[in-house]
Amino acid sequence: MGKEIFCKECIIARGHPGVDFNKQGVCSLCEQIIPESCLDNYENNLKNCEMFYKFSPSEKDKYGCLLMLSGGKDSLFMLTQLLKDKKKPLAFTLDIPFESKTAKENIERAKSILDIDHISMSAYWAFKKMWKHIFMTAPNPQTAKLNSERICEACGNFIILSACFFAYKFEIPYVIYCADPSQVFFIYPDFKLTLEAMIDRVGVEVLITIFGEDVRAVLSEDNLNLPKIITPYVAMAEQYNAEEIINYLKKEGLYISSPIETHCSLWALYHYFAYKYYNCDADALVYAKNVRDGLIARNEMIEVTAELRDIYLEIAVKNKISQEEKTHIKKVVNKVTQNPREANWIFDQLLSMKKTADKLGIDLSAETK
Repeated sequence: MGKEIFCKECIIARGHPGVDFNKQGVCSLCEQIIPESCLDNYENNLKNCEMFYKFSPSEKDKYGCLLMLSGGKDSLFMLTQLLKDKKKPLAFTLDIPFESKTAKENIERAKSILDIDHISMSAYWAFKKMWKHIFMTAPNPQTAKLNSERICEACGNFIILSACFFAYKFEIPYVIYCADPSQVFFIYPDFKLTLEAMIDRVGVEVLITIFGEDVRAVLSEDNLNLPKIITPYVAMAEQYNAEEIINYLKKEGLYISSPIETHCSLWALYHYFAYKYYNCDADALVYAKNVRDGLIARNEMIEVTAELRDIYLEIAVKNKISQEEKTHIKKVVNKVTQNPREANWIFDQLLSMKKTADKLGIDLSAETK
């Protein structure tokens, strides 16, 4: 791709979902113009949080909220706070493929140390069905929004929907999703909006196969009768401190961390997806910020993303990767990160991308619908 198609200030390319360009060739992110939909998400998430903080479960309520417990620091810490505030949480875990071993161990620690009720639901077959559909069906560019190129948005929405449908069935009024403050602009504050976004991506029939006729019921339901999605770290964004949270959890014996293991093992596949359908890297927003912050030169990052594009679309899809190609991949990956452990992890993910796709029944060489 020619450099003229990129923002003059960063590495965002024209056509990137949810990003506009002015007459001078500068993108809306560099101009600090946040899409109205993202601002609406933030404001409504904040309103939901304020409503939840005023809420006190009655004595007859067995559960006041459903906490999505992933085993990460944010959900573990929020679980301790909900218990202190007597919000009567039910911890809910969606047992998905490609989850890290460390996260599962943290959940077991919480169950052994804290006085909680916990339910785990298996979702392997549903995940396989959803991922196969997403990868083999080209997205509608008219419904693409900022962050659409990150396949993990669809994955996160699917997990949120699983929790919401459970809460809807058992009349639990609030679903707690512990995304960190930086993610809040991309989280729908409403059950029905989240469902409609997934329908735009995979179609209603796929979701009915997974969640049953409750899909139609929710679509016709008055929002007042649906569980509210709460992102508690929105309201405490200014006080959010990841290091303090980790230190607290470790002191309580509730947490161990592994920066490599907590990466999603579908990482390479969703980068492939972003290049194939949106012609950009799934981490383009991060790379663009690094360029704006002066952490890496703009021209250098443009060249790196072009090299990554060729690796994902031409090399990593092969059944057999030559030693010369492996050496090239390693060289490019080392430009992306200065962390040797992370570089090794990315390298391994790229080499195993074809095998991961095969496990999901995804044919990377097939034409999309």
